Amino acid sequence: EGSASGLQPERARFGSRFKSEHHEIAFTLTGNASRGDRITLDTDTGIVAHDVGGTVLTLERVPGQPLMALAVFDPLTEASSVVIWDLESSGERGRFPLPEGVQAWRFAFGASAADLYIADAKNPQFFEVLLDVVRPEASEYTTVQTEAPLSDLAWVSDALSGAESILDAADTGGLF
Repeated sequence: EGSASGLQPERARFGSRFKSEHHEIAFTLTGNASRGDRITLDTDTGIVAHDVGGTVLTLERVPGQPLMALAVFDPLTEASSVVIWDLESSGERGRFPLPEGVQAWRFAFGASAADLYIADAKNPQFFEVLLDVVRPEASEYTTVQTEAPLSDLAWVSDALSGAESILDAADTGGLF
């Protein structure tokens, strides 16, 4: 029985290779044992779990910052919040709640780390957030109504990249 994988349908037997149901671990028991002996294996996946107060529905790296933005939904209270996670300290920098009845679903960052857009999975709206990465609880947002809840969203810049500017300058407008 694994602490994460649960009770396995097969039993480990001496001299036979054992492989867990989903191949998380494999081994062969060798040696001798007596009735009542107990074999314990300790493994370390390297995964560290952090409680952020609910289920993470999406996450996005904050541009140019050692931070992640997490959409956290608490199914017990049905409350949704945005958690800013510091990747260097492996801890929560702060959070801001969204209005009652909202389920933050998808993120898109705009021109800077301060411009965050959040899709609502339950309601026909999205949020335009002025994100304060130093004090996330001080972040401000406006609500933008849509025709239906958004399944995804993206921010598209109308600025040209360096290569696009060169092509644009060379464009004569004529047909080939």
